[in-house]
Amino acid sequence: MKIKFFLIILSALAVFSIALFCGPKWISPMGLSDMDRQILLSIRLPRVVVSVLMGMALGASGAVLQGVLRNPLADPYILGISSGAALIAAAGIIFGVTIFGVFTIPVLAFAGAMVTGIFVGAMGWKRGGFWPDRLLLAGVGLGFLFSALLMLLMSVSSNEGLKRAILWIYGDLSITDWSIIPYG
Repeated sequence: MKIKFFLIILSALAVFSIALFCGPKWISPMGLSDMDRQILLSIRLPRVVVSVLMGMALGASGAVLQGVLRNPLADPYILGISSGAALIAAAGIIFGVTIFGVFTIPVLAFAGAMVTGIFVGAMGWKRGGFWPDRLLLAGVGLGFLFSALLMLLMSVSSNEGLKRAILWIYGDLSITDWSIIPYG
């Protein structure tokens, strides 16, 4: 057990290190120039830290979702929650909503996920408890519906809005800097 844990930590540190030094411009860890140091500290390190924090948050949310619903199959994708979040966030990006400043898209995604989760939960609730079959069926159905609406929205959007929405859905970290890490 200790060896597995050690190997997992070692692998994570190796991936973290590779992510810092690999990119469009290869940076050698030996003999950093001022430009390389600036790229590492202001661009790559914040992105790697944010990606690690995002991975931890996604893992924790999946574990909580499985624990609360007492279902090892429960995850945000099967329950349609991720599709609801993506639909509302992409709509905010495409229509240029900026009501919460730099936090607009995360707030919209959270709201979309919450509304979808409540709706799926209401559809899966019957006679004093969740019925796993109804819950999963409602989640998969709503996930497909929201994905179809997302594709429709993206097909009628402008090129710039489409590009930004696709990048956000893929997990783009290009605007990441040290200022947003405390809010993660």
